[in-house]
Amino acid sequence: HPAQCVKTFEVDHPDTQRWKLEKLRSAGVRLRDDLHHVAGDFERDSLAERLVAGGFDTREPAFFSWLGVSYYLSRDSVLDIFRYVSRLPSPSQLVFDFIMDDSELADAERKAMQAITEYVKRHGEPWLCRFGPTDLQQTLRDMGFSKTFYFSHVLATRRYFEGRSDGLFLDFTTQMMSAIV
Repeated sequence: HPAQCVKTFEVDHPDTQRWKLEKLRSAGVRLRDDLHHVAGDFERDSLAERLVAGGFDTREPAFFSWLGVSYYLSRDSVLDIFRYVSRLPSPSQLVFDFIMDDSELADAERKAMQAITEYVKRHGEPWLCRFGPTDLQQTLRDMGFSKTFYFSHVLATRRYFEGRSDGLFLDFTTQMMSAIV
């Protein structure tokens, strides 16, 4: 979006961000001038403080793509991020993925989810936070988001993979949500 002067802030854990930046430098990748790397730990640091220190303007609407993160954090940390974004100017938006709560799953899915959960836990990446989509949408609205959209694995598969000859699809663990201030 060069004509729109869009600033991009990439927030990641300090260790992971350092590793990624070293890999990019060693590969000779030139980073854009409007790309700001903000190191922060979502469990320990204030996202608001880290972003402002990195040059983020809280007076402007923002779009947050928060994929592959929420389920690795405590519920309190996830809700803190939601609250932060909900206080930004309209029409700020948050798009994120989440893991479905067991109460929302059929028996076979629940058993599969238990196996997946144990697998990721054994490999040092436990899933700590899960939601049901209806309760999640209500939580987001209660925080001040004006619109929410639940983009289920079924809708995503239909939109992006329908008609493929290789049978590729998204399984039930892939759930996404959009929330607009």
